[in-house]
Amino acid sequence: MRLVGEPWTPASADRWTYHDLIVSILSPLAFVATAAGSVYVALGEARGWFLLAAALGLGLLIWAIIDRKLRAQSEAFREREEAHKARLEDRQTWEG
Repeated sequence: MRLVGEPWTPASADRWTYHDLIVSILSPLAFVATAAGSVYVALGEARGWFLLAAALGLGLLIWAIIDRKLRAQSEAFREREEAHKARLEDRQTWEG
C-alpha cells in the first residue's frame, strides 16, 4: 500500500482508506498554517513566511495523496452522468 501514486478504480476509490485519514488530518493543519502564517506576515514577522511555506508543502502533499483517488471517482461520476443524460434525451424527444 503506497501513500502516493496508488492506482485507483472507481469501486476502490469509493471506500474509506488510510489516504482519507491522512488527508483529513493534514487539511486542518494546512488551514491553520495558512491562517497563522498570514497573520504573522501581516505583522511583519519572518516566521509567517515559514508557516506559509509549510502550508504550501502540506497542500502539495495533500494533492499528491488524494488527487488520483478523486480523479477515479470523478470519472465514474462522469460516466453515470452521461448515461443519465442519454436516458433523459431518449425520454424527452419531440415528435412533430
